[in-house]
Order: sequence, then C-alpha cells, then structure tokens
Amino acid sequence: QERIHILIAFFDNIYISTPPVNHLKRQVMDRLKDQWKGIYSKPVPLKWLPDEEEAVLWAWNSLKSLQEERNAPGIGLSLNISTPGMSTWFTPLSHSERNLALRAAIDLWDDAPDTKRLFLLNLNKAWNQQKLRQSRTDKKALNTYLKNETKTRLDFMAERSGVRISDMLETLINDHYRKTCGGE
Repeated sequence: QERIHILIAFFDNIYISTPPVNHLKRQVMDRLKDQWKGIYSKPVPLKWLPDEEEAVLWAWNSLKSLQEERNAPGIGLSLNISTPGMSTWFTPLSHSERNLALRAAIDLWDDAPDTKRLFLLNLNKAWNQQKLRQSRTDKKALNTYLKNETKTRLDFMAERSGVRISDMLETLINDHYRKTCGGE
C-alpha cells in the first residue's frame, strides 16, 4: 500500500507543460497497470528460492553478473543490442530490498523469452546442486563390490526397514562398531 501511495505521489508531482496533463498521466498509469497485470498473471519464477539472505544474495549476484556480462562491450563489432538489465540500475541495501529487486528485475527482464527461461532453469539447477552439496558435507562416497547374494540381502534389509541402502549400511556398520569396539 505504501508503494502505491509513493507511485501516485510521484505521478502527481510530475510537471508537464503541455495540456492535457491529467490525460497523459492517466495513460502512463494505465499502461503501467496493464504491464503489471501481464506480469502478475504469469507463474512466480522464483517460487523455489527460499526467503533467506544467503539464497537471495546468491540469486541476485547470479542475475547481476549475467546482465553485466551481456551488456559488456564486446571485442569487434557486435549486433547484440539489448537494454541493460534491471539489476544494473540500482543497488539494494537490505535483504528485503534485494528480494524485491530480484523479483522485479526478473519480472521486468526485457530479453528473448528463451534467454530468461534458460537462466531460470540453470539457476534452479545450480541451487539444487548447491543444496545437495551442503547436505553431503559430512559424508564420504563409498564405492565397493559385493557378492550378488550379499547385495540382494542388503536390498531386502533396506526395503524391509523402509530406508535407503546407504542408511542401512550406515546402521549395520555403526551397530557392529558399538558391539565390537564398545564406543559411539
């Protein structure tokens, strides 16, 4: 609501010397409302991104670096003429500003739809990969061979216990360690 009042005050304070002032302001406001309706009717592009400072900062920096890279002067002649991305226009100072700026920059991103879609897809994949790596920080990969019969037994035990094979192995090893070594 506060943002709406700020926008209205902004338009009320615009000085236009040629009449009809109100008609011109109304046209601009109507055009902005139509643009907002178009954006608002689309699915939320970053629904998967948590509202955490680290996550939003990571996504903001990814968008900003892509848009800065796309607008950097190239070597030689380039026919790639595009408007600078919203992320290059301002610097949000807080988490809430950055979160709003990120979503606005993506909503108002005026580029080929495939470019935007590919960026969002890659951003989502990178975020999921980052989460996966963080969840595995205290784990080591294990690659080993088992006899077919032993593997079948392991599969059966895991299925019967309702856990993954890796969890079953961990349980078996820890139980055996406690019994034979007497420790945690």
